[in-house]
Amino acid sequence: MIQRASRALQNYRRALRDEPRARRYLIANLVDDVGVAVSVWAMQLLQTDMMKDQHARAAMTIPVLFVMIVGTLAAGPLADYARRWSAGALPRWRRDVLLVARGIETVALFALVFLIASGPLTISRVLPYALVSGFLKTALRPTRVALAVDVLEHEEREEGLDENGEPRVRKANLPAFAALTSQCSSAAVLAGLLLGGRLMSAASNRAWILFAFDVLTNVAYLAILARVRLSAIDRASRAPHAPRAHRRFEVVRFLFARPQRWLLAILGGAWAVEFMDELYDGRMIVRHVLGGSAESVRGAEIAWTLASLVAVGALPALLKRVPMRAAFTVAMIVDGAVMALAGSLLARGTSIAPFVMLLGADRALTSLSGTMADLAQASAASASMRGRLNGAWQLWVIVTCIVAEGAATAAADACGIGPMLRAAGVLQILLIAGLAALAYDARVTTRAAA
Repeated sequence: MIQRASRALQNYRRALRDEPRARRYLIANLVDDVGVAVSVWAMQLLQTDMMKDQHARAAMTIPVLFVMIVGTLAAGPLADYARRWSAGALPRWRRDVLLVARGIETVALFALVFLIASGPLTISRVLPYALVSGFLKTALRPTRVALAVDVLEHEEREEGLDENGEPRVRKANLPAFAALTSQCSSAAVLAGLLLGGRLMSAASNRAWILFAFDVLTNVAYLAILARVRLSAIDRASRAPHAPRAHRRFEVVRFLFARPQRWLLAILGGAWAVEFMDELYDGRMIVRHVLGGSAESVRGAEIAWTLASLVAVGALPALLKRVPMRAAFTVAMIVDGAVMALAGSLLARGTSIAPFVMLLGADRALTSLSGTMADLAQASAASASMRGRLNGAWQLWVIVTCIVAEGAATAAADACGIGPMLRAAGVLQILLIAGLAALAYDARVTTRAAA
Protein backbone atom coordinates (compact mmCIF):
# COMPACT_ATOMS: atom_id res chain seq x y z
CA MET A 1 0.00 0.00 0.00
CA ILE A 2 2.80 2.43 0.93
CA GLN A 3 4.70 1.55 -2.24
CA ARG A 4 1.64 2.20 -4.41
CA ALA A 5 1.06 5.55 -2.73
CA SER A 6 4.71 6.44 -3.34
CA ARG A 7 4.38 5.62 -7.04
CA ALA A 8 1.25 7.73 -7.30
CA LEU A 9 3.03 10.69 -5.71
CA GLN A 10 5.93 10.26 -8.13
CA ASN A 11 3.50 10.41 -11.06
CA TYR A 12 2.06 13.66 -9.72
CA ARG A 13 5.52 15.17 -9.13
CA ARG A 14 6.64 14.22 -12.63
CA ALA A 15 3.55 15.76 -14.18
CA LEU A 16 3.95 19.01 -12.22
CA ARG A 17 7.62 19.23 -13.14
CA ASP A 18 7.05 18.69 -16.88
CA GLU A 19 4.04 20.99 -17.36
CA PRO A 20 4.81 24.64 -16.44
CA ARG A 21 1.67 26.10 -18.05
CA ALA A 22 -0.52 23.54 -16.33
CA ARG A 23 1.10 24.43 -12.98
CA ARG A 24 -0.03 28.05 -13.26
CA TYR A 25 -3.49 26.96 -14.35
CA LEU A 26 -3.63 24.61 -11.35
CA ILE A 27 -2.63 27.48 -9.02
CA ALA A 28 -5.53 29.56 -10.36
CA ASN A 29 -7.90 26.69 -9.64
CA LEU A 30 -6.45 26.25 -6.15
CA VAL A 31 -7.19 29.88 -5.33
CA ASP A 32 -10.72 29.39 -6.60
CA ASP A 33 -11.00 26.27 -4.43
CA VAL A 34 -10.09 28.28 -1.33
CA GLY A 35 -13.18 30.42 -1.86
CA VAL A 36 -15.27 27.30 -2.30
CA ALA A 37 -13.84 25.86 0.92
CA VAL A 38 -14.90 28.94 2.88
CA SER A 39 -18.44 29.16 1.50
CA VAL A 40 -19.39 25.55 0.66
CA TRP A 41 -21.04 24.64 3.97
CA ALA A 42 -22.98 27.89 4.10
CA MET A 43 -24.31 27.21 0.59
CA GLN A 44 -25.17 23.58 1.32
CA LEU A 45 -26.91 24.50 4.55
CA LEU A 46 -28.86 27.16 2.70
CA GLN A 47 -29.99 24.66 0.05
CA THR A 48 -30.81 21.92 2.55
CA ASP A 49 -32.98 24.24 4.66
CA MET A 50 -34.94 25.41 1.62
CA MET A 51 -35.43 21.96 0.00
CA LYS A 52 -37.67 20.40 2.64
CA ASP A 53 -39.26 17.83 0.33
CA GLN A 54 -39.17 16.55 -3.26
CA HIS A 55 -41.60 19.26 -4.41
CA ALA A 56 -39.47 22.08 -3.00
CA ARG A 57 -36.40 20.48 -4.55
CA ALA A 58 -38.13 20.35 -7.93
CA ALA A 59 -39.23 24.01 -7.60
CA MET A 60 -35.57 24.99 -7.22
CA THR A 61 -33.98 22.47 -9.56
CA ILE A 62 -36.25 22.39 -12.61
CA PRO A 63 -35.92 26.14 -13.50
CA VAL A 64 -32.14 25.81 -13.11
CA LEU A 65 -32.12 22.76 -15.38
CA PHE A 66 -34.03 24.64 -18.09
CA VAL A 67 -31.49 27.48 -17.92
CA MET A 68 -28.70 24.92 -18.04
CA ILE A 69 -30.16 23.62 -21.30
CA VAL A 70 -29.78 27.08 -22.82
CA GLY A 71 -26.20 27.22 -21.59
CA THR A 72 -25.51 23.75 -22.96
CA LEU A 73 -26.81 24.66 -26.42
CA ALA A 74 -24.15 27.35 -26.64
CA ALA A 75 -21.43 25.48 -24.74
CA GLY A 76 -19.83 23.35 -27.46
CA PRO A 77 -19.79 25.97 -30.25
CA LEU A 78 -18.58 28.58 -27.74
CA ALA A 79 -15.58 26.45 -26.75
CA ASP A 80 -14.59 25.74 -30.37
CA TYR A 81 -15.62 29.02 -32.00
CA ALA A 82 -12.06 30.27 -32.69
CA ARG A 83 -11.47 27.33 -35.06
CA ARG A 84 -13.41 29.33 -37.68
CA TRP A 85 -10.44 31.62 -38.23
CA SER A 86 -7.48 29.88 -36.59
CA ALA A 87 -7.26 26.55 -34.79
CA GLY A 88 -4.07 27.78 -33.15
CA ALA A 89 -6.06 30.52 -31.38
CA LEU A 90 -8.30 28.03 -29.55
CA PRO A 91 -6.38 27.95 -26.22
CA ARG A 92 -6.31 31.75 -25.89
CA TRP A 93 -9.94 31.98 -26.96
CA ARG A 94 -11.00 29.49 -24.32
CA ARG A 95 -9.03 31.27 -21.62
CA ASP A 96 -10.60 34.63 -22.57
CA VAL A 97 -14.09 33.10 -22.57
CA LEU A 98 -13.47 31.88 -19.02
CA LEU A 99 -12.21 35.29 -17.95
CA VAL A 100 -15.30 37.11 -19.23
CA ALA A 101 -17.86 34.56 -18.03
CA ARG A 102 -16.33 34.09 -14.59
CA GLY A 103 -16.24 37.87 -14.26
CA ILE A 104 -20.01 37.92 -14.85
CA GLU A 105 -20.50 35.15 -12.30
CA THR A 106 -18.45 37.10 -9.76
CA VAL A 107 -20.74 40.11 -10.19
CA ALA A 108 -23.78 37.86 -9.72
CA LEU A 109 -22.28 36.39 -6.54
CA PHE A 110 -21.61 39.90 -5.28
CA ALA A 111 -25.32 40.70 -5.81
CA LEU A 112 -26.28 37.52 -3.91
CA VAL A 113 -24.25 38.75 -0.95
CA PHE A 114 -26.47 41.83 -0.70
CA LEU A 115 -29.68 39.81 -1.12
CA ILE A 116 -28.77 37.39 1.66
CA ALA A 117 -27.62 40.19 3.95
CA SER A 118 -30.83 42.17 3.49
CA GLY A 119 -33.57 39.62 4.05
CA PRO A 120 -34.71 36.05 4.86
CA LEU A 121 -33.58 33.11 2.77
CA THR A 122 -36.23 31.96 0.31
CA ILE A 123 -36.13 30.15 -3.01
CA SER A 124 -37.29 33.27 -4.83
CA ARG A 125 -34.39 35.34 -3.43
CA VAL A 126 -31.71 32.76 -4.19
CA LEU A 127 -33.10 31.57 -7.54
CA PRO A 128 -31.71 34.48 -9.67
CA TYR A 129 -28.12 33.66 -8.70
CA ALA A 130 -28.83 29.95 -9.11
CA LEU A 131 -30.03 30.63 -12.66
CA VAL A 132 -26.93 32.65 -13.57
CA SER A 133 -24.65 30.09 -11.94
CA GLY A 134 -26.45 27.17 -13.61
CA PHE A 135 -26.26 28.80 -17.03
CA LEU A 136 -22.54 29.53 -16.75
CA LYS A 137 -21.80 26.14 -15.24
CA THR A 138 -23.06 24.38 -18.36
CA ALA A 139 -22.00 27.04 -20.86
CA LEU A 140 -18.41 26.98 -19.58
CA ARG A 141 -17.90 23.29 -18.87
CA PRO A 142 -16.68 22.28 -22.37
CA THR A 143 -14.43 25.33 -22.40
CA ARG A 144 -12.90 24.38 -19.03
CA VAL A 145 -12.47 20.74 -20.04
CA ALA A 146 -10.83 21.66 -23.35
CA LEU A 147 -8.59 24.31 -21.78
CA ALA A 148 -7.40 21.85 -19.14
CA VAL A 149 -6.13 19.73 -22.05
CA ASP A 150 -4.74 22.71 -24.00
CA VAL A 151 -2.43 23.76 -21.17
CA LEU A 152 -0.68 20.37 -21.28
CA GLU A 153 2.25 20.06 -23.68
CA HIS A 154 3.58 16.49 -23.72
CA GLU A 155 1.78 14.20 -26.20
CA GLU A 156 1.77 10.48 -26.97
CA ARG A 157 0.33 8.65 -29.95
CA GLU A 158 -2.66 6.38 -29.47
CA GLU A 159 -4.22 3.69 -31.60
CA GLY A 160 -6.81 4.96 -34.10
CA LEU A 161 -7.62 8.20 -35.91
CA ASP A 162 -9.34 11.41 -34.85
CA GLU A 163 -12.19 13.15 -36.73
CA ASN A 164 -9.71 14.64 -39.24
CA GLY A 165 -8.26 11.25 -40.16
CA GLU A 166 -5.03 12.12 -38.34
CA PRO A 167 -3.26 9.76 -35.90
CA ARG A 168 -4.90 10.12 -32.52
CA VAL A 169 -2.79 11.66 -29.78
CA ARG A 170 -3.31 11.97 -26.07
CA LYS A 171 -1.76 14.21 -23.47
CA ALA A 172 0.68 12.07 -21.50
CA ASN A 173 0.01 13.82 -18.19
CA LEU A 174 -3.75 14.24 -18.60
CA PRO A 175 -4.84 11.46 -16.17
CA ALA A 176 -2.54 12.81 -13.46
CA PHE A 177 -3.63 16.42 -13.90
CA ALA A 178 -7.31 15.55 -14.22
CA ALA A 179 -7.11 13.55 -10.99
CA LEU A 180 -5.06 16.26 -9.27
CA THR A 181 -7.51 19.01 -10.21
CA SER A 182 -10.46 16.91 -9.07
CA GLN A 183 -8.68 16.00 -5.82
CA CYS A 184 -7.92 19.64 -5.04
CA SER A 185 -11.56 20.58 -5.58
CA SER A 186 -12.73 17.68 -3.42
CA ALA A 187 -10.16 18.53 -0.74
CA ALA A 188 -11.42 22.12 -0.71
CA VAL A 189 -14.99 20.91 -0.23
CA LEU A 190 -13.83 18.50 2.48
CA ALA A 191 -11.95 21.25 4.33
CA GLY A 192 -14.97 23.54 4.05
CA LEU A 193 -17.23 20.88 5.52
CA LEU A 194 -14.82 20.05 8.33
CA LEU A 195 -14.46 23.71 9.26
CA GLY A 196 -17.98 24.72 8.27
CA GLY A 197 -19.31 25.05 11.80
CA ARG A 198 -16.33 27.10 12.94
CA LEU A 199 -16.49 29.34 9.89
CA MET A 200 -20.19 30.01 10.44
CA SER A 201 -19.52 30.76 14.12
CA ALA A 202 -16.66 33.08 13.21
CA ALA A 203 -19.02 34.90 10.85
CA SER A 204 -21.72 35.00 13.59
CA ASN A 205 -23.92 32.81 11.35
CA ARG A 206 -23.98 35.52 8.70
CA ALA A 207 -23.48 33.49 5.54
CA TRP A 208 -23.10 36.57 3.37
CA ILE A 209 -19.67 37.23 4.93
CA LEU A 210 -18.42 33.86 3.70
CA PHE A 211 -19.85 34.46 0.25
CA ALA A 212 -18.13 37.86 0.19
CA PHE A 213 -14.79 36.10 0.75
CA ASP A 214 -15.65 33.84 -2.19
CA VAL A 215 -16.03 36.97 -4.32
CA LEU A 216 -12.48 38.02 -3.41
CA THR A 217 -11.01 34.64 -4.35
CA ASN A 218 -12.88 34.79 -7.67
CA VAL A 219 -11.11 38.05 -8.43
CA ALA A 220 -7.73 36.49 -7.55
CA TYR A 221 -8.54 33.49 -9.76
CA LEU A 222 -9.23 35.78 -12.70
CA ALA A 223 -5.97 37.67 -12.14
CA ILE A 224 -3.89 34.46 -12.17
CA LEU A 225 -5.73 32.92 -15.11
CA ALA A 226 -5.09 36.05 -17.18
CA ARG A 227 -1.34 35.42 -16.77
CA VAL A 228 -1.41 31.85 -18.09
CA ARG A 229 0.55 31.93 -21.34
CA LEU A 230 -1.06 29.95 -24.13
CA SER A 231 0.85 30.05 -27.38
CA ALA A 232 1.06 26.43 -28.55
CA ILE A 233 -1.62 24.09 -29.81
CA ASP A 234 -1.50 20.34 -30.29
CA ARG A 235 -0.54 19.00 -33.69
CA ALA A 236 -3.87 17.38 -34.49
CA SER A 237 -5.80 20.65 -34.31
CA ARG A 238 -3.83 22.02 -37.27
CA ALA A 239 -5.41 19.51 -39.63
CA PRO A 240 -7.41 20.98 -42.55
CA HIS A 241 -10.94 21.98 -41.66
CA ALA A 242 -13.93 20.25 -43.17
CA PRO A 243 -16.35 22.27 -45.36
CA ARG A 244 -18.94 24.25 -43.40
CA ALA A 245 -21.85 22.03 -44.50
CA HIS A 246 -19.94 18.93 -43.43
CA ARG A 247 -19.24 20.37 -39.95
CA ARG A 248 -22.93 20.66 -39.05
CA PHE A 249 -23.22 17.03 -37.96
CA GLU A 250 -19.54 16.37 -37.50
CA VAL A 251 -19.84 15.36 -33.85
CA VAL A 252 -22.76 13.00 -34.49
CA ARG A 253 -20.98 11.29 -37.40
CA PHE A 254 -17.82 11.00 -35.33
CA LEU A 255 -19.57 9.44 -32.32
CA PHE A 256 -21.57 6.90 -34.31
CA ALA A 257 -18.71 5.76 -36.51
CA ARG A 258 -17.73 2.15 -35.80
CA PRO A 259 -14.23 2.94 -34.41
CA GLN A 260 -15.81 5.22 -31.77
CA ARG A 261 -18.31 2.79 -30.29
CA TRP A 262 -16.10 2.30 -27.25
CA LEU A 263 -16.34 6.05 -26.61
CA LEU A 264 -20.10 6.04 -27.22
CA ALA A 265 -20.48 3.17 -24.73
CA ILE A 266 -18.53 5.05 -22.03
CA LEU A 267 -20.52 8.24 -22.59
CA GLY A 268 -23.76 6.27 -22.51
CA GLY A 269 -22.74 4.69 -19.22
CA ALA A 270 -21.73 8.06 -17.76
CA TRP A 271 -25.12 9.42 -18.81
CA ALA A 272 -26.90 6.53 -17.07
CA VAL A 273 -25.01 7.30 -13.86
CA GLU A 274 -25.86 11.01 -14.10
CA PHE A 275 -29.53 10.23 -14.74
CA MET A 276 -29.81 7.88 -11.76
CA ASP A 277 -27.93 10.33 -9.55
CA GLU A 278 -30.47 13.05 -10.40
CA LEU A 279 -33.33 10.96 -9.03
CA TYR A 280 -32.48 11.65 -5.40
CA ASP A 281 -30.61 14.01 -3.09
CA GLY A 282 -28.60 12.42 -0.29
CA ARG A 283 -28.65 15.52 1.90
CA MET A 284 -32.44 15.79 1.64
CA ILE A 285 -32.81 12.10 2.58
CA VAL A 286 -30.51 12.40 5.61
CA ARG A 287 -32.17 15.58 6.87
CA HIS A 288 -35.86 15.18 6.04
CA VAL A 289 -36.42 11.43 5.50
CA LEU A 290 -34.12 9.94 8.14
CA GLY A 291 -34.59 12.88 10.53
CA GLY A 292 -30.94 13.89 10.80
CA SER A 293 -29.68 17.22 12.12
CA ALA A 294 -27.67 19.82 10.20
CA GLU A 295 -24.54 18.32 11.74
CA SER A 296 -25.58 14.90 10.44
CA VAL A 297 -25.79 16.34 6.95
CA ARG A 298 -22.36 17.92 7.34
CA GLY A 299 -20.88 14.65 8.59
CA ALA A 300 -22.42 12.81 5.65
CA GLU A 301 -20.99 15.31 3.17
CA ILE A 302 -17.57 14.96 4.78
CA ALA A 303 -17.68 11.18 4.40
CA TRP A 304 -18.92 11.38 0.80
CA THR A 305 -16.31 13.94 -0.21
CA LEU A 306 -13.50 11.96 1.39
CA ALA A 307 -14.61 8.83 -0.49
CA SER A 308 -14.56 10.72 -3.80
CA LEU A 309 -11.15 12.18 -3.00
CA VAL A 310 -9.60 8.74 -2.42
CA ALA A 311 -11.26 7.16 -5.47
CA VAL A 312 -10.20 9.83 -7.97
CA GLY A 313 -6.70 9.92 -6.47
CA ALA A 314 -6.26 6.23 -7.29
CA LEU A 315 -7.52 6.62 -10.88
CA PRO A 316 -4.18 7.36 -12.68
CA ALA A 317 -2.54 4.27 -11.15
CA LEU A 318 -5.64 2.18 -11.94
CA LEU A 319 -5.68 3.19 -15.61
CA LYS A 320 -2.04 2.17 -15.98
CA ARG A 321 -2.96 -1.38 -15.01
CA VAL A 322 -6.53 -1.78 -16.30
CA PRO A 323 -8.07 -0.63 -19.63
CA MET A 324 -10.48 2.25 -19.15
CA ARG A 325 -13.40 0.30 -20.63
CA ALA A 326 -13.02 -2.54 -18.14
CA ALA A 327 -12.46 -0.21 -15.17
CA PHE A 328 -15.51 1.87 -16.09
CA THR A 329 -17.81 -1.12 -16.58
CA VAL A 330 -16.92 -2.83 -13.30
CA ALA A 331 -17.09 0.42 -11.29
CA MET A 332 -20.51 1.40 -12.63
CA ILE A 333 -22.04 -2.06 -12.13
CA VAL A 334 -20.82 -2.00 -8.53
CA ASP A 335 -22.27 1.51 -8.21
CA GLY A 336 -25.68 0.23 -9.33
CA ALA A 337 -25.52 -2.55 -6.77
CA VAL A 338 -24.61 -0.09 -4.02
CA MET A 339 -27.51 2.16 -5.01
CA ALA A 340 -29.97 -0.74 -4.99
CA LEU A 341 -28.78 -1.84 -1.54
CA ALA A 342 -29.10 1.73 -0.21
CA GLY A 343 -32.67 1.87 -1.50
CA SER A 344 -33.51 -1.47 0.12
CA LEU A 345 -32.18 -0.33 3.50
CA LEU A 346 -34.02 2.98 3.20
CA ALA A 347 -37.30 1.17 2.43
CA ARG A 348 -36.87 -0.92 5.58
CA GLY A 349 -36.25 2.11 7.80
CA THR A 350 -32.48 2.15 8.12
CA SER A 351 -30.49 4.40 10.42
CA ILE A 352 -28.35 7.25 9.09
CA ALA A 353 -24.90 5.58 9.36
CA PRO A 354 -25.40 2.62 6.95
CA PHE A 355 -27.11 4.84 4.41
CA VAL A 356 -24.28 7.40 4.56
CA MET A 357 -21.67 4.66 4.09
CA LEU A 358 -23.40 3.26 1.01
CA LEU A 359 -23.89 6.68 -0.53
CA GLY A 360 -20.21 7.35 0.11
CA ALA A 361 -19.37 4.45 -2.20
CA ASP A 362 -21.94 5.74 -4.68
CA ARG A 363 -20.40 9.24 -4.67
CA ALA A 364 -16.88 7.83 -5.14
CA LEU A 365 -17.90 5.69 -8.09
CA THR A 366 -19.91 8.54 -9.64
CA SER A 367 -16.82 10.76 -9.45
CA LEU A 368 -14.83 8.06 -11.25
CA SER A 369 -17.51 7.90 -13.94
CA GLY A 370 -17.36 11.62 -14.69
CA THR A 371 -13.55 11.74 -14.69
CA MET A 372 -13.21 8.75 -17.02
CA ALA A 373 -15.81 10.19 -19.39
CA ASP A 374 -13.81 13.44 -19.62
CA LEU A 375 -10.57 11.53 -20.20
CA ALA A 376 -12.16 9.43 -22.94
CA GLN A 377 -13.46 12.51 -24.77
CA ALA A 378 -10.14 14.36 -24.48
CA SER A 379 -8.23 11.44 -26.00
CA ALA A 380 -10.69 10.62 -28.78
CA ALA A 381 -10.83 13.94 -30.66
CA SER A 382 -8.53 16.76 -31.67
CA ALA A 383 -8.52 20.14 -29.91
CA SER A 384 -10.85 21.66 -32.51
CA MET A 385 -13.69 19.26 -31.62
CA ARG A 386 -13.25 18.76 -27.87
CA GLY A 387 -15.64 21.55 -26.91
CA ARG A 388 -18.47 20.46 -29.19
CA LEU A 389 -18.06 16.81 -28.24
CA ASN A 390 -18.29 17.63 -24.54
CA GLY A 391 -21.13 20.08 -25.16
CA ALA A 392 -23.20 17.55 -27.14
CA TRP A 393 -22.89 14.97 -24.38
CA GLN A 394 -23.68 17.58 -21.72
CA LEU A 395 -26.80 18.70 -23.62
CA TRP A 396 -28.14 15.15 -23.65
CA VAL A 397 -27.44 14.77 -19.92
CA ILE A 398 -29.16 18.03 -18.93
CA VAL A 399 -32.28 17.44 -21.05
CA THR A 400 -32.76 13.95 -19.66
CA CYS A 401 -32.09 15.14 -16.10
CA ILE A 402 -35.22 17.28 -16.35
CA VAL A 403 -37.13 14.09 -17.12
CA ALA A 404 -35.41 12.49 -14.13
CA GLU A 405 -36.61 15.27 -11.81
CA GLY A 406 -40.22 14.81 -12.88
CA ALA A 407 -39.98 11.03 -12.73
CA ALA A 408 -38.39 11.15 -9.27
CA THR A 409 -41.19 13.32 -7.87
CA ALA A 410 -43.89 11.03 -9.29
CA ALA A 411 -42.10 7.85 -8.18
CA ALA A 412 -41.43 9.17 -4.67
CA ASP A 413 -45.12 10.04 -4.27
CA ALA A 414 -46.23 6.66 -5.63
CA CYS A 415 -43.92 4.19 -3.89
CA GLY A 416 -41.48 6.12 -1.72
CA ILE A 417 -37.85 7.17 -2.14
CA GLY A 418 -36.40 3.83 -0.95
CA PRO A 419 -38.09 1.59 -3.58
CA MET A 420 -37.38 4.21 -6.24
CA LEU A 421 -33.68 4.19 -5.37
CA ARG A 422 -33.59 0.38 -5.40
CA ALA A 423 -35.19 0.23 -8.86
CA ALA A 424 -32.77 2.87 -10.15
CA GLY A 425 -29.79 0.78 -9.03
CA VAL A 426 -31.08 -2.35 -10.76
CA LEU A 427 -31.80 -0.38 -13.95
CA GLN A 428 -28.29 1.08 -13.92
CA ILE A 429 -26.76 -2.42 -13.70
CA LEU A 430 -28.79 -3.54 -16.74
CA LEU A 431 -27.89 -0.44 -18.77
CA ILE A 432 -24.18 -0.64 -18.02
CA ALA A 433 -24.08 -4.37 -18.82
CA GLY A 434 -25.79 -3.73 -22.17
CA LEU A 435 -23.39 -0.93 -23.07
CA ALA A 436 -20.43 -3.10 -22.08
CA ALA A 437 -21.67 -5.77 -24.48
CA LEU A 438 -21.87 -3.14 -27.23
CA ALA A 439 -18.29 -2.02 -26.57
CA TYR A 440 -17.05 -5.63 -26.53
CA ASP A 441 -18.76 -6.46 -29.84
CA ALA A 442 -17.29 -3.33 -31.43
CA ARG A 443 -13.78 -4.36 -30.35
CA VAL A 444 -14.21 -7.88 -31.69
CA THR A 445 -15.66 -6.63 -34.99
CA THR A 446 -12.87 -4.12 -35.47
CA ARG A 447 -10.16 -6.73 -34.88
CA ALA A 448 -11.84 -9.22 -37.21
CA ALA A 449 -12.07 -6.63 -39.98
CA ALA A 450 -8.39 -5.79 -39.53
